[in-house]
Amino acid sequence: MKTKKYVQEINQMTVSESLDRFPAPPGSKIQILRPFAVYSSNTYSTPVTAPIGPAYLASILEKAGYKVDIIDALGEGIQQLNRSENGEYTFQGLTINEILDRVDPDFDALGISLMFSQDWVHHRELIEAIKGEYPKLTLIVGGEHPSAMPEYVLRDCPAIDFIITGEGELAFLETLHLHLTQKDPSRVPGVFSLNKEGRFIDNGPGRRISDFGNLPWPAWHLCDLEKFFTGMWSFGIGYGRNMPIIGTRGCPYQCTFCSSPSMWTTRYLMRPPVDVVDEIEFLIKKYRTNSVDFADLTAIIKKEWILEFADEIKRRNLNIIWQLPSGTRSEALDDETVKAIYEAGCKYLVYAPESGSEETLREIKKQVNLDKMVASIREAIKVGHTTKVNLVIGFPNETRRHMLRTLLF
Repeated sequence: MKTKKYVQEINQMTVSESLDRFPAPPGSKIQILRPFAVYSSNTYSTPVTAPIGPAYLASILEKAGYKVDIIDALGEGIQQLNRSENGEYTFQGLTINEILDRVDPDFDALGISLMFSQDWVHHRELIEAIKGEYPKLTLIVGGEHPSAMPEYVLRDCPAIDFIITGEGELAFLETLHLHLTQKDPSRVPGVFSLNKEGRFIDNGPGRRISDFGNLPWPAWHLCDLEKFFTGMWSFGIGYGRNMPIIGTRGCPYQCTFCSSPSMWTTRYLMRPPVDVVDEIEFLIKKYRTNSVDFADLTAIIKKEWILEFADEIKRRNLNIIWQLPSGTRSEALDDETVKAIYEAGCKYLVYAPESGSEETLREIKKQVNLDKMVASIREAIKVGHTTKVNLVIGFPNETRRHMLRTLLF
């Protein structure tokens, strides 16, 4: 068994060099699918945002010369709610048959984003239906779930031709170029497959993109964003025209419950703050965005970065609300920082202590000082932020005493 590497090597090939080396073969066409959402029927709803991952993939493919189409099953059927046959799950978005109608067999490949393990059984059924209807269509999947267990996913669903693990843009670009020019993509780092004899081809984790700040911005023109705006859909607080954005990628920590080390390793990369603000300004002008939701795993690690970002927002006098809804570290959120980001438009700040038990925190390798976090939360509330904390009940080895400490936190 290979040893897991939690600080993966950087891809020495830049975005520009990758585009030059792996252009689209003439006339090549690619579709990218985000499937329907799956959640418990006992749940009121699930966070719904525009498909930033597929939009990033689409943008690099367009830059390389591909004709690209995004099938956003969740967004296109955002008002459709259907129950599973046993009544235990709710499906939000287009049905399998409606997705089949959207898949174009004249395209050269279909990329599929698979995020959550809880969705797998139902998304596997979708993938099998697509392959059954269009057996010659190449299916390439990526995302958190297949990145965590590529061999299991391939053997559980032989309809899949390739899995791309980790950060996908450049690996997807290289894989498509090699596959469509009749070359072997199975040696690309991060690409997994089964050969004709059923042997698992393991190339190890994908390489991180060294200059990910040079990736073209998400191809939002391929999505029907108005569907998200009309329903106040957001990962954070709905202000009407919320848009997701990413300022950083990865996380330097190794919390045992998190998929980040499998997906991103522990290499943490940041875009230049000016570039992030440039994108926000573009979203305001192009889509009349009034709130930006950071989809980063851990948006605030470096105090200097977030202060520079806040200063740039204020310097341009941008009338924009922005939020940190996915949870962030508190070490850099001292009195100066929480005040600076509030003055720059941050209105929703989510902390992620995960547990109120010091024993549980050690068990899950969550490196956090609860007293300092509480002080940061109090200061944030004093300044005017709307705050939330993410807590988890039911970690392995937890006892009622540990859970009680979390509830009393």
